[in-house]
Amino acid sequence: MINTFVNGISSATNVVAWVAASRNLSYASPLQGWTWRTRLPSGENATFPFITSNLPWMPGEPNNQYGNEAGGMLGHNYGFGDVPKDFPSTKFGVQKMAVICQFAPPQWSFSKRGHGRFAVSAYQIVQSTVIELACVVQCYQTLFCISLAFNPTTNDCQIYGVSPEDPRFSGSVTADSSYDWYIRDGMEY
Repeated sequence: MINTFVNGISSATNVVAWVAASRNLSYASPLQGWTWRTRLPSGENATFPFITSNLPWMPGEPNNQYGNEAGGMLGHNYGFGDVPKDFPSTKFGVQKMAVICQFAPPQWSFSKRGHGRFAVSAYQIVQSTVIELACVVQCYQTLFCISLAFNPTTNDCQIYGVSPEDPRFSGSVTADSSYDWYIRDGMEY
């Protein structure tokens, strides 16, 4: 959907859209400190890891140009950028804004496919010690769950926001026959 907005529409009524991305400005690098913020059906907010390499950033973005760019936006025919949270303001002129939201579909399915786990902890959303069924249920309840690795001997459950089948992340997989992979069906890479 993001790539369609950025590149695949010949014209857009709203050329800029807010995305549910926030940055903790205490990090020195503009590529660090990003999270997705999502409102859950319970009304509470949840935050999830934001993997900056997954997004089509505008050239030179993110750059924290004004020193307070802690919000995220998506520009039609341009890409992602960081902006101040008061964008739009008189400093930037009048902007018609759209909002891009992500929500969980009513039903996902997962298949057990192979063995291993990720070596990169940044891809992990949740780690817990639970039985296998509870691990899969946690994944269903976690909006950004794409895959999970479960060790039936230790009951170690690792829920990830990326897939080991995605070529961008497959190089970070640790082969480990003690972990079973469950991967969301229907993912496109």
